[in-house]
Amino acid sequence: MNRSLLAGAGLIAMATSASAADLAARPYTKAPPMVAAAVYDWTGFYVGLNAGYGWGRSNLDTAVVGGFGSPNQALVSALDTLKLSPSGFTGGGQAGYNWQSGNWVFGVEADFEYFGLRASQTTPSVFVGGGNFAVFNQVKTDWLFTARPRVGYAFDRSLLYVTGGVAVTDIKYTSNLIDPVFGTSNAASTTQTKAGWTVGAGWEYAFLNNWSAKLEYLYADFGSVSMTSIGGNGAVFNQKASLTTSIARAGINYKFGGPVVARY
Repeated sequence: MNRSLLAGAGLIAMATSASAADLAARPYTKAPPMVAAAVYDWTGFYVGLNAGYGWGRSNLDTAVVGGFGSPNQALVSALDTLKLSPSGFTGGGQAGYNWQSGNWVFGVEADFEYFGLRASQTTPSVFVGGGNFAVFNQVKTDWLFTARPRVGYAFDRSLLYVTGGVAVTDIKYTSNLIDPVFGTSNAASTTQTKAGWTVGAGWEYAFLNNWSAKLEYLYADFGSVSMTSIGGNGAVFNQKASLTTSIARAGINYKFGGPVVARY
């Protein structure tokens, strides 16, 4: 019995020694290093260009006092109260700054551009009691400025964002009444710089390390402009024109600074 135990112990000792020798003979292998993923970083200043199309609604309202007699006052006021739909090309430049924290991107952007919205309408009619006349109305803008914070969520090189802030434009409103028979013509025009508000959303994609392209929609409300004029027959024209617009545009940006960061 004792001889059996001694033989078993000897076998165990030999096996243990062989295993230790085998481990000692194997070369030491380090664990593979962690590889950092290159993730796009939106932080930094940028400048760019954009182009698109704008369309809107302008509500015109006219109240005529005196000059024509009650029926024709009401007639001229009604014909001069209408809705126009100005539209046209828009394009210019923008600049801004983004700061990224995790997947959230916070920034501010300002842009200044040509804003060529135009709409006009000529309406012929006949006075109560006889006599032809026509009213002409036009609304147009030439430039647009916006300054807007942006808040977005980044999926690496893809950024979805919402934006909103101040919008400023010039509104030129022209209204003419032409009466070739009685000479009661009225020509009035005003150009006013109006500050309003804008909200919108967009998508931006960094297709190269420092270059990104974007699609954006903005809605803007500029309030209204008003003017008072006196016609050739002494009638007083109190007139007002409002303007709201939608803007769809595409743009390209160049970002200064490092394009990517290492994240584990």
